[in-house]
Amino acid sequence: MSLNNHSVRLAESGQREAALKAIERAVEIYEQLAKGNFAAYGPVLGLSLCAYMSHRSRFQEWEEVIGLVAKIGEVIKKTDDLRYLQWLNQFTTEILGYFIELFEQKEFQNCFNLSITVFPIFAFLSDHSFEPFGFQLIWLLALLISLTGGEEIEDLPNFKQMLAELKEKVITEQIPIPDQYQFLFQK
Repeated sequence: MSLNNHSVRLAESGQREAALKAIERAVEIYEQLAKGNFAAYGPVLGLSLCAYMSHRSRFQEWEEVIGLVAKIGEVIKKTDDLRYLQWLNQFTTEILGYFIELFEQKEFQNCFNLSITVFPIFAFLSDHSFEPFGFQLIWLLALLISLTGGEEIEDLPNFKQMLAELKEKVITEQIPIPDQYQFLFQK
């Protein structure tokens, strides 16, 4: 049984600390292996990081979650062919769930911090496959604007460039956008 699976079984049986130790060990092993051969071990490293992120999120350890999201973003950006990342849709769906959870709990600062980390990852993914990642990016933009009134996000690194590229893609490729998000694409 892999350490990833073992950590899941331990968590399901209520052994949180043992589950964390198992997944931390898996991450350490795959980080070392990925340094020597990223093509072979990078995707598994990403999977282990996602499992670790899930464990941390169950206990609302949001700073750790945000750090893990950043590491997962590095794995995504280093991967030559995103089809090897079979866990990618699960990752992005889980991230969107975190936003909803944080928003409902009025954890606006953590929500904002997570969005700053996730925004460039989703922008990168939407460049490769607009559906579903581009729509997730649009949802994230709308959430960011509702959190900040649009003011703080203007100062995010590369935000204006990423937004301009997203608008260009939507307009050029005539991608239909749901009505509630049209305000993002007005000139």
